[in-house]
Amino acid sequence: MQRQDGFALIVVLWVAVFVTVIAFEFAANMKLEARIVRNFVDERRSYYLARSGYELAKVEIQRRLDYVRRNRGKSLSELQQETRDLWFFDGTGNTVSVGSDRIQVWIVPETGKIDLNKSDAKILRGFLETLDLEPQERSIIADSLEDWKDGDEFHRLHGAESDYYEKLDPPYKSRNAPLESVEEWLMVRGMSQELLYRTVSDVRQAEGSPAEEGNRQSETRPLRVVDCFTVNNTGGRINLNFAPETVLRAIPFLGPGLVRRIMDLRTSRGSEFVTADEFRIVLGDDIYNAIQPYVTIDQNLSTFTLRSRGETEGGVSQEIQVLVQVGGRRQQDPFHIIRWLDATY
Repeated sequence: MQRQDGFALIVVLWVAVFVTVIAFEFAANMKLEARIVRNFVDERRSYYLARSGYELAKVEIQRRLDYVRRNRGKSLSELQQETRDLWFFDGTGNTVSVGSDRIQVWIVPETGKIDLNKSDAKILRGFLETLDLEPQERSIIADSLEDWKDGDEFHRLHGAESDYYEKLDPPYKSRNAPLESVEEWLMVRGMSQELLYRTVSDVRQAEGSPAEEGNRQSETRPLRVVDCFTVNNTGGRINLNFAPETVLRAIPFLGPGLVRRIMDLRTSRGSEFVTADEFRIVLGDDIYNAIQPYVTIDQNLSTFTLRSRGETEGGVSQEIQVLVQVGGRRQQDPFHIIRWLDATY
């Protein structure tokens, strides 16, 4: 009987151990599944927060455009007071809290960027000179880009046409037509992901915001090479009112001192409110006349890049990038989406 009791006790202990192991395994699996579900919910939540940021940005863009149209003649002190609660078109972040979550939106006009198809080739070469590249590297990038866009198969001195690209793996032909996106530049000889996404300044410059207070919280992000280029600046000329300092330095005849004067003028006055006469006074007649083929002073903006990031309380974030044109095809929604990218970086 004692032996039987001892055997039964051992069996009971083993069953207890077995049940305990199963319980722990079940609890661990449930905890893992709960974490997976929570992460999925946070990812979805952050994504739709980012989409909400885009919808909010449309309202804020229209508010600022309407304000600028109505108030160009006001004094600087009036502008500083009245624009405190408006979002700015300078690439500085606008932050909105949604409970314990938050939304960040950056708005940049396309006219302040170098157009790969329409801008003068001298501006591209001037920009490449600001990067840490060898002279031959710069020549290869510039000549190859021109060869990629032109309609023939005759390459420039340092350029490339289909005979070069057909030897790559995988092979492809030169487009021989304008680029359809900035990212297409990666297919052109000399350009690489490392170069296109290289940071050219520690923070994006706040170009001409007369007020940084009120409900708007300013946040900055690194300015990269890709952020300085577009294929949607249809005029091709660089907008002096909104171009980043890095782009201004690429314009012929504008040295560092003159670029600094432009930045100071925009900061003190507000980018949308700086007039041609004010630029002429700051730059001088000779320089102002010399840069006319390369620049514009256009305060009527229509095309913007919006980057919207949604971030949950737990730190999960998603970001979208939207290229949008004001004055859409539908009367009830004046914003026409040209391109939409999810999960940008």
